Amino acid sequence: MSNTINIINLLKNKGYIDDENDISNKSYICDSKVLELEKQTDDDFFKYYCCDFTQIETFDKDDLSDIFNLVYQPEHITFLFMIFKNRNDEIFSQNDLIKGCNNAKEKRKINDLFNFKTSIYSDNNDNLKLKVDHDGINYLEYGVKIKYDGLDFDSEINSKVFNVSMFELQRLFNVTGSSLFDLNIRTGIENKKAGKELKENFKRYLEFGIINYPEFIDEKNEILGIIGNPDGDEMEDSYPELFWFCHNGINIFVNKKSEHSEEANYVSFNPNEVSVINGAQTLTNFFNAKEELISDLSNLEDLTINSLNRCMDSILKKIILKTVFIFGDKKISKQITWGLNNQIPIKIEDFEGASDLVDEINNKLKKYQMKILRTGQENNILTTFTPLEFAKKSLAIDNRPGRSKNFKKSQNNIDEVFGEVLHKLKSDASAKRFIDNINVTMGIDKWWRDKSKSDDEKSNIIRYGKIYFQSYVINDLNSIDDEDDYPFDDLDIKYDEFEKYAQNLHLEANDFKTDEKFEEILKQYNTDKEENKNNENIEDTIKELNEFVKNMKKESAYQNNYSTSYLIKKFYDNNKIKIGYFRTIPFQNGNVKESFPLPNSSFDELYKRDGYNENDNYLPFNKSNFFSQLKREYPIFIIYYSNNLKINNIEYMKMFSLNPNKSESLGESVYYKTIDAFKKGDIKEFPKVSDHKKFHVRPKARNGNDTFEFTDGTEITKRTFWANSEYIQELIESKKE
Repeated sequence: MSNTINIINLLKNKGYIDDENDISNKSYICDSKVLELEKQTDDDFFKYYCCDFTQIETFDKDDLSDIFNLVYQPEHITFLFMIFKNRNDEIFSQNDLIKGCNNAKEKRKINDLFNFKTSIYSDNNDNLKLKVDHDGINYLEYGVKIKYDGLDFDSEINSKVFNVSMFELQRLFNVTGSSLFDLNIRTGIENKKAGKELKENFKRYLEFGIINYPEFIDEKNEILGIIGNPDGDEMEDSYPELFWFCHNGINIFVNKKSEHSEEANYVSFNPNEVSVINGAQTLTNFFNAKEELISDLSNLEDLTINSLNRCMDSILKKIILKTVFIFGDKKISKQITWGLNNQIPIKIEDFEGASDLVDEINNKLKKYQMKILRTGQENNILTTFTPLEFAKKSLAIDNRPGRSKNFKKSQNNIDEVFGEVLHKLKSDASAKRFIDNINVTMGIDKWWRDKSKSDDEKSNIIRYGKIYFQSYVINDLNSIDDEDDYPFDDLDIKYDEFEKYAQNLHLEANDFKTDEKFEEILKQYNTDKEENKNNENIEDTIKELNEFVKNMKKESAYQNNYSTSYLIKKFYDNNKIKIGYFRTIPFQNGNVKESFPLPNSSFDELYKRDGYNENDNYLPFNKSNFFSQLKREYPIFIIYYSNNLKINNIEYMKMFSLNPNKSESLGESVYYKTIDAFKKGDIKEFPKVSDHKKFHVRPKARNGNDTFEFTDGTEITKRTFWANSEYIQELIESKKE
């Protein structure tokens, strides 16, 4: 353990304490591993706890538990400082302690403590050299002297713009950590929607580099499977070398009192005297993406941490950023920071949700991993909303899309809507329906963005009709008993209906700001719904269905943009033939092409429940939704594909079940192994395909941002139960026999 004087000097040098004489009770506690310092002022009583983690082998999870109990004491203001060699050492230390935990609660306590603490890095000395690209050739330089007589302002400020690799910037970030953003008004908050999307965007550059790294050629297919992109889609434009052209650079402010120099091929400065005043989101989300990928890929036996780090270093050297170094008086940095970051100002409606009513709603939303955020608030819960966003979605759910689009941004209006929401959330049945509908609106948000990008004409419906369409889909969803029966994967067919009704009304932009036209759309919908549909036997239509689907797939507009299940629905809708819930199963080369996902609700109930993360009151297997889904019977269409993914034939099976023999124990071991993974807080314990248990757990989400909070306090991609492809094939062949 470092001696007391060294630790106090370290705290003084970092600016965390002002004068050593103000500090008392310099003593070690927790088996002499924690230095306790106290400070008394006229107003408050402070406690400082300092742990030297440069000797990680001396700590274990029990020590952290003792420290946890120390720092969470309401009677005084507490600061916890942890000393590491650098940021990489901090990440290693946290992961090493997590490995020693026996269950999710222990892991969560450590994660919470690491989120609470302030890091100090001993490797952060007074001088750091960053290499610049191409020996600094073609850099830009600008300087100005500012002097205003009578205003007591006299300052000189200079700047130079270099191209710097992400590899070099990582060296800076590694010895500073989050303190690098002390002068920034925003940091890289992971739970923010924009931050998550940015992180997923950065991942694609890294993934492209990884699958093309010469050492990993033999493991390419395995890597693609791990990163959830088995076909390598969406990475064709993610060359690391393109990063400079596709992303803004960063701005680093260097305090003029820091000794600094700029020579031919490097910039040197004191890392304690610099701050990234624009670009915090870029750096934090980029390196978070890097660390997540290394963690995911470290599960592959053929890849070592050393080889992964070599690969990452190679990619980072190819990723170049425009980096502006600004040298000047620290007092002017605030004005520059504000100017660089005020393009997305804080809006007044962001403050309007700070009320007891919002707190009541959040207490109800907690079990569904949702929360309404106040301005500046951070949390680790999956789905977050601004007060205005939540109010608008609530109105769309309530068949008031016009009011949602034209919502008056006042406290009274938000409180009125929130009062209605709270009433719904007090009933379990209406609460579930409301939450399901919120999820629908978020799914349509993503679907609508993709739809809008592909629509070159940008009709009034595409420009202004999203909220109308959300209300239309939710109205249709509320007419069925089970949300799992709803064709969320085929929103195109619902849009075709909606577009037809909207076009009949010749809607203008302002029409979407009222509810009157939406009510007329519903009248058309209800009229069509009341028409009697043909009860023709589905088996008698398979020949015509085959011809229809094959012909549609030949048309360029339908080759890639529409699923086969959509075309099946379209065929029966065109012929006014009733068809309820069904699933499709693809075959290729005589085998089932892929595993078979169960509805998300079969898995969601494990974490969308009262007392999640507080107790282990999981439903028994025979009461679970997973068990219900295994017993369920429904028709399937078997799609036979050629090697070039053209459809050869479609067969129909009237009755299919994952549990045709009505076994009461089928899937039971998988279910309880999944619960054990929740209890241990270890995603590696989820059942795998290689377990050969007929079912397994793996991700099934709209995108990389579609996550939930796991029991260890981390955010992971949404998952569900899947039936193994071999088991599906066995069931189909048995049924045919």
